[in-house]
Parts: sequence; structure tokens; C-alpha cells
Amino acid sequence: MEKKIFILILFFIIASICLSGCSEKNWVKPANETVLNFLDDVNKTNFKAAHSIYEGDKYPYSEVLKQIFRDEGFVKDGIEDIDLKNQNVGDNKAVATAHCRITEFNLNRERINPSETDVHFKLKKKDNQWIITNISFKKPYELSKNDSSGLSANASDTNDEKPNYVLFIIIIIFSILGVLIYSKKNNNSESSNTHNVDLSDTYPLQKDTLAKVVRFVPSNQNKPGKKSKIDVWVKNSSRRPYNNFRVVAAHCNSLKVKNPTLDFGTIAPGQTVKQTWVVIPEVSGIVSINKPTVVFEYMDETYSGRFEPVWIRVQ
Repeated sequence: MEKKIFILILFFIIASICLSGCSEKNWVKPANETVLNFLDDVNKTNFKAAHSIYEGDKYPYSEVLKQIFRDEGFVKDGIEDIDLKNQNVGDNKAVATAHCRITEFNLNRERINPSETDVHFKLKKKDNQWIITNISFKKPYELSKNDSSGLSANASDTNDEKPNYVLFIIIIIFSILGVLIYSKKNNNSESSNTHNVDLSDTYPLQKDTLAKVVRFVPSNQNKPGKKSKIDVWVKNSSRRPYNNFRVVAAHCNSLKVKNPTLDFGTIAPGQTVKQTWVVIPEVSGIVSINKPTVVFEYMDETYSGRFEPVWIRVQ
């Protein structure tokens, strides 16, 4: 009798394990969890992870996704709160809107400039999980009756806005031709160089905040083909040091810059330091350093910012 009871108990244990395994296999995370995970990756500026749960035509690369969210005001850790609304989940498709409260930061890591924005999502179920298929910042998506009942979607649901690749190709072709013509005209002049700076994992600062830290002072005597200079002053008015402080001449217009990256290293509290860009104007008139860029570390965080062009009169 005891043997039969033991076998019966063992049977129930094995059956429970099997049923548990089957339920785990068929279990699907909710669609709203996919949306929240996506926005969490955006908030961490981990756009490769965010792009891994996105399958759509609008943003074919993680870099494109990153630029879109930057343009909409999203910065690292800037999402303060998320309220999911307008959720509609069918058997195989879903839509949702994330109402996000976002901010920027100052040097004291205090939140500033709060704003609110809606991010609209469209999702589909694939391989037993929800995947984001479309993102919009303009208007929410809707499901048709067929989507809501689990049937295949009609044309109105699958025919989302897609980028005009023909237009993109034409723009790229003319851009390449323009670069080739300009490069030939200027005999591969260094003035057309672009010095890119990776700002993807930094906290952007406002221009008025940066203006209290960095100041550009061009020389008054500038002649075409002759060496000149632009002094770059940095003042640390805080109580903590600035580390790995760099100022980069990102884009130059009719101007050769011998030392485009100024590396200030560590700037102690209360210290004011100066370095100089050595430049050679190529033409008379007005030339410029466009988008001068600042990157530095402060209290274990990395900050960045871009300035208005530094204009130089050449005569």
C-alpha cells in the first residue's frame, strides 16, 4: 500500500514539473513590459539593446534610433516617469502610448527643464514574444477589429509610413558628388575635415550653462594664409575638479585647424586655464569653427555640449 502511495506521489510530482515546463514555454511577457523595457534601454542610452526588440522600416540602425530620441529631448537618465495609456492588445498585435515626463540636468545633477511627451508604439507577437514594429511621436496607433480578434491584419494596419528610400538614395548620391567636387576644389584641404565626437553616453548641458565655463577669444588680426589663433578659456567655479576636459573643433568652415582637439586634462576647483587653437584662414571675409564641442567628467559623470559657431573676421 505504501509503495502505491509513493508511486502516486511521484507521478503527481513528475506531472507537475511537466505542466510547469509547458506553461513556461507558452508563457508570453505582456506587451506593456516590452514597451517599458525598450524605454528603459533608451533611458540608459543602450540603443543597441533597444533596437534588438524593434523590427521596423523607419529606424534600420540603432544609431538612427538614438538620433531620433535625442531630437525629441531624451537624454541619459532623463525619463522621470512613464504612464502607459491607450493600451489595446489583440491576439497577435498590440498598440500602446507611453506618456513620458523627461528632464535635462545641470552640473549638480539636478533635474531641470521638465517636459512631457508621448511615444506611441505598435507591436506584434513573434516567436512567442512581443516585438515593436513602429514608433511615432505624432499620433497614436489603432488596431482594427481584425487585429483585436486575432485575425490577420488588413492593409490599413500594415501600411504604416515608410521612409522614401528612393529619395534617400538621391540625397546620398548628390551628397557624395558635392563632397567630391568640394574636395577637388580645395585640393583635399584640411578645412573640410570633420572631427566627430561620440556624445552618446553623456549628459548634454545647455548653452547658457556652458557659457559660464568656456569662453572663445579669436585674434583680432587675421589674414588669409597666415597663422592666427583662437584662445579657449576654461573656468572651474565648482567645488569639484573637471576631469578629462576636452574642447574639439568639430566642423571647420574655410579654416585649417592645426590642433582640433584641446586636451585640458584635470581642471582644479577655482582654476582658470587657457589653451589655443592654431588656425590658418583660407579666404577673406568671415570664416568659422562650427559646433565647437565640449566633453568632460564631473563627479563620476560625463557631460557634453555644443556651442554656437566661433566667427572669425579675416581681412
